[in-house]
Amino acid sequence: MQGDDLFPIKRFSQRVQESILEEFGGRCPSASEVAQVPDPRLLKLPGFGPKTLRKIRSVTECGNRIAGEAIVQSSTRLQSELEQLGREIGVLQDEFHRRQRELVSRLELISSELVLRWSECQRKA
Repeated sequence: MQGDDLFPIKRFSQRVQESILEEFGGRCPSASEVAQVPDPRLLKLPGFGPKTLRKIRSVTECGNRIAGEAIVQSSTRLQSELEQLGREIGVLQDEFHRRQRELVSRLELISSELVLRWSECQRKA
């Protein structure tokens, strides 16, 4: 159950269902809304005791744990993708620097050749 899912109110006694509905203005709340209600407040509602509170927290914590696991899985996937992109950038940088050295070397050779030809032209003239 995700935090946005409706709270499974039908799992509880009629009295607890009525108390929850009354607490939330007649509507069925989401699991995350119920999770945000402090324990002392829930214990003051009709039909609530320690056992009901434990059951409610079990339901809401399960939803939070599942949501947390989804976040961890998503984070792991994103971390893996980040590392892969970092490796790709490294390969591209290496290729760029290799190609840059090649071009600089060719440029130097061409420049030297032009200087030599210019010198020869000057001597012949």
